[in-house]
Amino acid sequence: MGCVNSVQNQVGQTFDPVIVSEDAVERKMSVLLREKRNAASRRGDIFGESVQFDTPLELKSVAKSSESTNTIRQALLNNFLFYTIGHSDIDSIVNFMTEKFAVAGEVVISEGNHGDFFYVVETGLFSVSVSGNVVNTVQRGATFGELALVYNCPRTASVTCTQPGRLWALDRVTFRRLVARIQSEQIGECKNALRKVSLLYALTDTQLNQLAEAAQFVKFTKGDRIIKKGERGNVLYIIKSGAVVCTDVGDSHRMESVRLTENDYFGERALMTLEPRAANVTAETDVTLIALDRQAFDDQLGSLREVIDHNMSMRVLQSIPMLKVLSTSEKEKLFLALEPISFSDGELVIKEGDNGTAFYIIKSGSAVVVKSITNTEENGEVTTEKRQIATLSTGNFFGEMSLLHGEPRQADVIANGHLECLSLDQSKFVELLGPIQEILNREAEERRNALKMQEQKQIKLDELEVLRTLGSVEFPNWVGSSCRDIISKLLERDPTKRLGLTHGGARAIRSHAWFAKLDWDAMLQKKVNAPYKPKLADAADASRFEKIKDQDEEAPVYKSDGHEWDKDF
Repeated sequence: MGCVNSVQNQVGQTFDPVIVSEDAVERKMSVLLREKRNAASRRGDIFGESVQFDTPLELKSVAKSSESTNTIRQALLNNFLFYTIGHSDIDSIVNFMTEKFAVAGEVVISEGNHGDFFYVVETGLFSVSVSGNVVNTVQRGATFGELALVYNCPRTASVTCTQPGRLWALDRVTFRRLVARIQSEQIGECKNALRKVSLLYALTDTQLNQLAEAAQFVKFTKGDRIIKKGERGNVLYIIKSGAVVCTDVGDSHRMESVRLTENDYFGERALMTLEPRAANVTAETDVTLIALDRQAFDDQLGSLREVIDHNMSMRVLQSIPMLKVLSTSEKEKLFLALEPISFSDGELVIKEGDNGTAFYIIKSGSAVVVKSITNTEENGEVTTEKRQIATLSTGNFFGEMSLLHGEPRQADVIANGHLECLSLDQSKFVELLGPIQEILNREAEERRNALKMQEQKQIKLDELEVLRTLGSVEFPNWVGSSCRDIISKLLERDPTKRLGLTHGGARAIRSHAWFAKLDWDAMLQKKVNAPYKPKLADAADASRFEKIKDQDEEAPVYKSDGHEWDKDF
């Protein structure tokens, strides 16, 4: 049955979004995010058991009085299974709960029996007994039977009505369908917001999805102080909507205010260093934030700085045409060989004309590219001047031609402020991957193959005609509901709702009802028997294959047009 929840408020509720007061915000946010992880751990994997959906699920809203609605709503908010579900989605669940009246002496659930329903008490009195002994009494606002929403497990206690009352019930199938949709939408919304944040631009789609699952939406009202300067903090905030103002920024020589709006972020030092907060941050308007603490990030991906450096460097290596032929493992070797190097403002990184051998990726800061430009005056005099032709910033690279071809530097690169780079020398490149000429030969061969592919005859398609053929999938009557369900979810157009890309990843596919009878471990060990083995006369017996009419059987008889082009055959 699971524990019976009393009606008192519980600490650390992680509703989504959460409204946080100004008192000890940092401490509350840390508790909030920790409790979200704990709640998820206590809740377990609600998709661990495959549920057979033999008939399409029809969700029907049940009318309720405002008093009943408020009672149910508060009871759900106090139950750990609903901690990570937003207030608006809690209201959706309330709408689908059905009414049940209990009379004195009625056994609502029996110890040892399997159950499918979770209950909220609105009126009446109910006793809870284990092995025949009464261990608790529950009344208005209490809940029981929550484990029935998670697993089809035996009840661990009996609940008997001692005073007539009204219950509201929620079944497992409805709960799991609703939660799957809610979690998918929330994770998709959070992921889309994270994707717009410049700090996280280098993260992969999979990494963003992991962060979205660990993050928490929180709300502050206008005037709330979110961060206090000088305090220790471990939470990064990303603005989803609204605006905040940062005051008393930095040391005593820099006191100007900074206004941040949608997709901006603050508190990033919490994920990279242990430094105290460098400014006060106050909500200028009502604001919705995405909160992510250091532990959540480290648990999912490791050090933010290391992850960003790795992803950025791998993307840079992939973007260099002559290095695209390298395998992922070869690029990983190059990444591990990159050496950090710093330059002060105005320092010359590379000099035009020098025979350099190092390649650079800008980790942070910026640099200017200055090139010698030759001009011929009207009097025939030739002059040379230095001219800035480009500015490089985080993620840009330079020096690849010297690395691969040994060519002289084509321009000066000068640090514009403090500059941090990752550097790779030609000698290290050769040590890891062998002669550079072999890499260049591989790249040239791949380029030739690509050209051959382009030269092949292209099939011309009427794209509009193709699009007209796209429509809703229609299933034959003999296709079962679980088969229809998995196909429809795999063909979902919205990637954030597609089975396998939502919460649970590939595990959600494996646990689907369609695979309920499949032993995945046995299959991986190649111990699963084929579901159908036709009887064959011998190895060459093709009687089970459908007979396909030879195209030549339908070919028209040739009639000469008088040109006699085939007379010499």
